[in-house]
Amino acid sequence: MKTVNKLMVFGLISLFPVVAFSQNVTAGVSAVSTTTSVIGTEAPTTDTEVNTDGSYVVSTTAFTDALQKVSDSINALEFSPEGWVRHLNVDSIASVNRFNTSVLKNVQIPYVNTIVDAVNSDIQDNKITEADVIALQYAKASAVAILNARKEGRLKLVLVNISSYSLDAIDAVTGELAFRSKVIVGKHRATPIFSTNITSLTVNPTWTPTLTILRGSVFPSVGKPKGYAARTGMVAVGSDGSLIDLGSPDVTASEVRGLRIYQPAGDDNALGVIRFNTDNKQAIYLHDTNERYLFKKDKRAYSHGCIRVQEWQKLGLWLSGWDADKLQEKLDTKETNTYRVDKVLVTVINYPVDITNEGVASLDDPYAVTKPKQG
Repeated sequence: MKTVNKLMVFGLISLFPVVAFSQNVTAGVSAVSTTTSVIGTEAPTTDTEVNTDGSYVVSTTAFTDALQKVSDSINALEFSPEGWVRHLNVDSIASVNRFNTSVLKNVQIPYVNTIVDAVNSDIQDNKITEADVIALQYAKASAVAILNARKEGRLKLVLVNISSYSLDAIDAVTGELAFRSKVIVGKHRATPIFSTNITSLTVNPTWTPTLTILRGSVFPSVGKPKGYAARTGMVAVGSDGSLIDLGSPDVTASEVRGLRIYQPAGDDNALGVIRFNTDNKQAIYLHDTNERYLFKKDKRAYSHGCIRVQEWQKLGLWLSGWDADKLQEKLDTKETNTYRVDKVLVTVINYPVDITNEGVASLDDPYAVTKPKQG
């Protein structure tokens, strides 16, 4: 029996369509057969084997049926010239393209050994699971996100996977994982699949509610000592610059409409003690939270769309280059201050799979974007 080489994971990754994100990569994308995926120079068409020159072929006979079964529900990546991410349904296995392997060979991604071992194990058992398929797509998404960061001159990458409620802080130069953090994502307002940049961080931030929150929660509770506005400490800035307590029974909603309304900095602030500012127009950013108990839950879709980070201190130190004492000094001032950092690319993806050093596991998609077909 021939041994399945770990390099074959790149052959498997090549089974999923990707539109390259730059001119020089586009030339490396081409169609392949539905029965074999050939990487490198011309390779044999027999069972899986590795040639002496390093080229290899992966027989897809064992898992073509599995791919056909999930082809309508599995997402693939497409990158526009601007490097933004969106997902497309796989229409047909017959239209599968292979990714430029010379690019993949130059990219190290976190948990690659876990993915390789899981997929190779299933191939040796003459099967491939939906988790394997999605894990391979996740691997490709990770690789392309790192390449995008490099293309934009970023030294660091923040990769958020919605379905696993996780954030990976990645060195874009080496592809190594700095740390992983649990995150909380959007519930009624979904966290978008997109790319943005962290440009600065704010310690002891204030929070300005969105218009939706103002209309739905703040204004109806104005003047109620036990209402939402009072519980969250919301204030309005009067025409003379004075602060108006929205929980006071002497205040009405009509009086404060049109005024600036915000939640002062503090331990009870919805953004916690630090906010990571971004440059997108959707007002989606990352931050700490005053509801840290929610990180104990397995499914964490509770935000209004922004991304709450459990390891906010690690992220702050990683972005700023400060030590823990310096960050604490700035927090201890209780003053709201913003500090510019070198831009860091943030890419948000959504693959319903959890990949850790322990293995690969299927997950539910909170937004049901890639819900597997049944039966």
